[in-house]
Amino acid sequence: MSEESVGDSKYFLLFKDDKSSCVYFLKYKSETFEKFKEFENLVFNKFGTRIKTVRADNGTEFCNKTMKDYFSQYGIILETSASYTHK
Repeated sequence: MSEESVGDSKYFLLFKDDKSSCVYFLKYKSETFEKFKEFENLVFNKFGTRIKTVRADNGTEFCNKTMKDYFSQYGIILETSASYTHK
């Protein structure tokens, strides 16, 4: 975001699926992993289902060793868009 939020957040993270969407405000992009796990728990508690696929751009928030290891451990498929495209 060009301006920081009231809580001094510089970024936002949007998770969207067929049934819901959820926005998290982040001070640092490094918070993405913890917010993903928080959203994953929300989805499981609300709908009783696990996340199977994550679609993201090629940003380092999702394309890093920590996230890829976690996805691999829990059988989550990471689909990325082609470079320099919006999906």
